[in-house]
Amino acid sequence: MDKIIQARLRAWRGEPSGDNAQAVAEAVSRREMDTRARKVLLSPRYGRGFAFEVGYESPEMGKFVAEFEPLIEAVETGSGLAKAQAWGLLRAEVAKRWPEVEHLPNVLEASQAPEDLIVVEVEGPYRIREYDGAEGIETLADSLRDYW
Repeated sequence: MDKIIQARLRAWRGEPSGDNAQAVAEAVSRREMDTRARKVLLSPRYGRGFAFEVGYESPEMGKFVAEFEPLIEAVETGSGLAKAQAWGLLRAEVAKRWPEVEHLPNVLEASQAPEDLIVVEVEGPYRIREYDGAEGIETLADSLRDYW
């Protein structure tokens, strides 16, 4: 979610008026968003997160890790060998795309192991929320739905 949308949401949460709701809608409609359905990797256990931890470096990197298809397929099939191979492929791909982040392999190693990950389906813009290592999905619709 970009900074303009975040600012409009904060204003609306502070004062849920019609004008602030309109400002959120206008900001969202101006931005091209990924509205397709897709699968995302999450760490549901407490301890250390997965994509959320990597996303500290950059949201783009966190999204890449969360949506890494070879690991998603391996987690869905449940094959230990496939998970290990996909994990190695993920590490190599991240190192190639973001060579300036020298400590990233350590972050990946310290995050949840592939055996502890789950796959969830999400539609539209989302972000990964984390509490004490346990990750969950929050969609744009979720962030608007909680207000009366």
